[in-house]
Amino acid sequence: MPVDAASQRARNEDWFWLAGVVALASVLRFLNLGTWSFWADEVFTLRDARAFPSTLTMNPLPYACVAACIKVFGVSEWSARLAPALVGVACAPLAHWAGRRLLSRWTGRAASLLVALSPWHVFWSQNARHYVFTFAFGLVALVAFYEATRDGSARWSLAALAATAAVALSHTPAAAFVLGPGAYCAAMALRERGWLMQPRRLAAVGVYFAPILAVGIVVLATPGLRGGLVSGWGRNAWARSIPYIAMTYAHGVTLPVLAAAAVGAWGVRPLSTGHVLTLCGLAVPASFFVAASLVQNVPGYYLFFTSACAILLAAKAAAWAVAANPKAGVFALAVLSAALLGQNVVYHMAEQGGRPPWREALRQLRDAASEGAIVYMPLPDIGQHYLEDEAPDAPEVRRLTAQHIARATPMASDAAAPVYVVVDMRSMETLDASGAFMRWLSSAGVRVARAAGHARGSDRTIEGYRLVTP
Repeated sequence: MPVDAASQRARNEDWFWLAGVVALASVLRFLNLGTWSFWADEVFTLRDARAFPSTLTMNPLPYACVAACIKVFGVSEWSARLAPALVGVACAPLAHWAGRRLLSRWTGRAASLLVALSPWHVFWSQNARHYVFTFAFGLVALVAFYEATRDGSARWSLAALAATAAVALSHTPAAAFVLGPGAYCAAMALRERGWLMQPRRLAAVGVYFAPILAVGIVVLATPGLRGGLVSGWGRNAWARSIPYIAMTYAHGVTLPVLAAAAVGAWGVRPLSTGHVLTLCGLAVPASFFVAASLVQNVPGYYLFFTSACAILLAAKAAAWAVAANPKAGVFALAVLSAALLGQNVVYHMAEQGGRPPWREALRQLRDAASEGAIVYMPLPDIGQHYLEDEAPDAPEVRRLTAQHIARATPMASDAAAPVYVVVDMRSMETLDASGAFMRWLSSAGVRVARAAGHARGSDRTIEGYRLVTP
């Protein structure tokens, strides 16, 4: 077959592949999009988006997108999650593009399929949060930086800089993305003598890193900015350990994909320049967060943007298998895809999207609550959304504090006001580790609301009680 004809056939196959993958990604991300209740962090997003831009947050891009959607479609779970869902769908063709640019055509195909099926990616695509934005912009920044250092293009450098800024403006801690390109430059300088000193490449690297370095100096030198940078991390009762972060990451990316990524990382040689950049983009920011967890509270999902590189490496292993034995390689990719699809079925059918069923429980409580009632919750923002925002005569929502839980005592001094307490079982595992408060609540109150839920090995049940004894 002539070269041009073969190339055209491959391009046609890519388009058919992408059409199928985008359709699959769309189904998984829009299925039940408005069904799941908001959880705490989504309510925080909704609060900030409704105030945007008068209240400008450190993560303005996602809030601006959510604000635009709820302005057009009204406030609902579906509208608040619309922008992340659309970005999530776009990540599939972006992964195809990144895989082709950095590694190979079949890597791009496999990467787009794995992103479409990734349960962790589906979850964050159905969340009114910012993490899927960091994934998408991270892919763009990775490819743009690779192209900039490959041909010394200032335009690619500026594109990489803009995309990296978008990563940081989507979620401030994700600014650690820049450590990957930095480590890549160091690795290539050690690998090839004079690599970094080529004039066009050195200029391209300077265009990228100089503004980032300048911003970093200003932030570190300004107490207000420096304090704001880490204000959302702090040490608290939820402080995560390194094993917890590792387990969260392994569960999110999934063990089959991580195993394939390990093969793609070290079992496929020689390492191309795109391969080295992908390795750096995964290993170095992830190592930074693991180290930071020793002094800061680092949830495992802060590493979500690095999962793009893990998926690219897994796709590289799949592409290598296809090249070695097409039938066996395609079969292996099909088995891996089936495993991911099975997790999505569980997510949609049995786990209620991994959300605690706050909406259902609070509606039960609202129907049972007496006039003038006071409701105590560990997460009052959720109660304010589902109770106070939906009815002018709704119960007053107050915070159930750690002191209340430690003392296991009535929460209100207003003897005439009916008092209700709403708790979620997952939070109480940490806040009430001894179980003393729940034992007191069961004896001092009557349960008036309950919505059962279970996801990812955790009890997500919500229970509401009316206190009947002092």
